[in-house]
Amino acid sequence: MPHVARLSCLLYTSAAVYVATVAAHAIYLAPSGGSNVLTTCLRLALALIGFLVGSLYVIWPFQHREFIEQVRDTEVVEVNDPVVTELREHPNENLPEFERLGKQIDDSSIEVLTIKKKLIKSDPFIPGSYNATGDETPDILGGVIGMIVGVVLVGGLERLRDIKV
Repeated sequence: MPHVARLSCLLYTSAAVYVATVAAHAIYLAPSGGSNVLTTCLRLALALIGFLVGSLYVIWPFQHREFIEQVRDTEVVEVNDPVVTELREHPNENLPEFERLGKQIDDSSIEVLTIKKKLIKSDPFIPGSYNATGDETPDILGGVIGMIVGVVLVGGLERLRDIKV
C-alpha cells in the first residue's frame, strides 16, 4: 500500500478515536446542559466514520489492479550512454513512470522509451475470500504494526484524558 494511503488511514482512524474520546468525555463529565456538545461531537464522529468507510474503497490494500502502458516519450541515445548501461543492468518497471530500452536503430544508437502505467481497473477483495486468486501475499507485518499503533493511540489518548489540568 502506498505511504500516502497508510497516512490517510491513520489520520482518519486517529481523528475518529479522538472524536469518540471527546464524545465519551462529554457524556460522563459534562454538566446537565452539555447536550449540545454531545450532539456536536456525535455528529462529527459520524461524519468522520462516514469519510473513513467511504475512503476504504480507495485505500484498501488488497486489490487486483490492471494497468496499460503508454509510451510518453522516445529519445534516441548512444549505446554507450550511462542511461543505457543503467537500464541494461538494473531495469526498474515497478514505478508509475519508468524508462525502458526500445529497439536498436543502428550499431551506435538505441531508443529509450519513457513509459507511464495507467490504472484501468481495480477490484478490491478480502484475502481468503471467493474472489482472491491465491497469488496474493498479504502484508501480515504491516497489519500487526497497524494494530499495535492503534492500541498505542487509544492508550495514549486515555492517559491524556486522565491527566489533571
